Amino acid sequence: MAHPDVVVVIDELAEVDDGEAVRELTREGRAVGFHVIARAAEPVENVLNSRIKAYFPARLALPMNTVEESLNVLDRIGADVLGSGSALLLTGGSSEPDKVRLAAISDEEIAAIVNHWRG
Repeated sequence: MAHPDVVVVIDELAEVDDGEAVRELTREGRAVGFHVIARAAEPVENVLNSRIKAYFPARLALPMNTVEESLNVLDRIGADVLGSGSALLLTGGSSEPDKVRLAAISDEEIAAIVNHWRG
């Protein structure tokens, strides 16, 4: 029987105290259809250490403020010079990140969508 796909979103990786739980969700969860998306507001080494990064087969870096932040996310520079609407995507099978364009949406557009769905 096929398992349903489940998406787990960790809004702030720094607030997760248990690295073992992240490992279980990412490594073991893949076998049963769990997909994990994690965000780090401040991509510093104590949050995005090499052990945590190894659990994620892909990483998306939005424009970063410093070279150090880019290195912490992608293990290479590049995200520190991105413009608005651009990102670097590093997938498990790739040695170099791909530059991707993202849709830009204003606060007003977000409010209109939320209000529409609220009815």
